[in-house]
Amino acid sequence: RASEIIQSFKRIAVDQTNETLEEFKVNEYIHSIIISLKHEYKKHNHSFNVQCNEELVIKSYPGVLAQILTNFIMNSIIHGFADMENGKIDIAAFVENNVFVLQYSDNGCGISEENIRKVFTPFFTTRKNSGGSGLGLNIVYNLVTKKLKGTISVTSRLSEGTTFNIRIPV
Repeated sequence: RASEIIQSFKRIAVDQTNETLEEFKVNEYIHSIIISLKHEYKKHNHSFNVQCNEELVIKSYPGVLAQILTNFIMNSIIHGFADMENGKIDIAAFVENNVFVLQYSDNGCGISEENIRKVFTPFFTTRKNSGGSGLGLNIVYNLVTKKLKGTISVTSRLSEGTTFNIRIPV
């Protein structure tokens, strides 16, 4: 298990520093990201459900996908699951009409209506006193819209969780 975690961490770390356009298996890569973050959620009973065809291959920037999913997962752990032991994360990935779709959902505490309008704003955080920078979702927004030429949207309900939808042309 330790070897698997180290290998996943090494691949993700290299991919995040090397923004190269390449073909990769999406399902395998998503699982590598989840494994590389195990140290962040191992003390809790959070679960992951990945829905993605095992043979789905896209040509994109795997390091960018790693940054996006890492930000989402860390936000779920830090914000959404702050008072939960059994958080659930669902990740769906598929291609529809030449568009790669990534749907990320958690069953965390959700985001208020007031705050949801600000989540992509630089330096907006509800955890400033706890070390939050407020840059995570702004970085995600810029990666999706500028680097990947896609779109991102977010929906949330208090006490029910949050969902991010990303659409990227392939």
